[in-house]
Amino acid sequence: MAPGFQTTAGRGPRTAVPSWRGHPDGSGPGGAGPPAIGTPDPVNASAVFQASDQAKIVHDPSADPDLSRYELRGTPGDSYDEQDAVTLATHTPADPSEFLTGFGLTQPGTRASFKVFVILGTGNEAGSPAMTVERPG
Repeated sequence: MAPGFQTTAGRGPRTAVPSWRGHPDGSGPGGAGPPAIGTPDPVNASAVFQASDQAKIVHDPSADPDLSRYELRGTPGDSYDEQDAVTLATHTPADPSEFLTGFGLTQPGTRASFKVFVILGTGNEAGSPAMTVERPG
């Protein structure tokens, strides 16, 4: 029998049914857990350098009714790396649809990459395409 399934005994034949044991994040016995439901659509976003030392990131609003918050995440350099990304700021759906940050732009010629994440009340999330900003030299 495949992992993640258990059998039920009855008078008829035995039937395999999904068994999502363990924590919903997939830890513990039973495998990865049920498939994610309600993953949001990512938002469109753009980023520019704003004098004298920060990036301005603006995004479209999410239409998801379960929207909890937006997060700005970033990594230094010219390519966004999910493993090294840090959360730089958050705001609620009622806040203006922009972020201002000096992250990674400390010297002329430096670059930083960003994504705007839509976070639902369920914890499901989706990130925008990556954007890179360079501080002029």
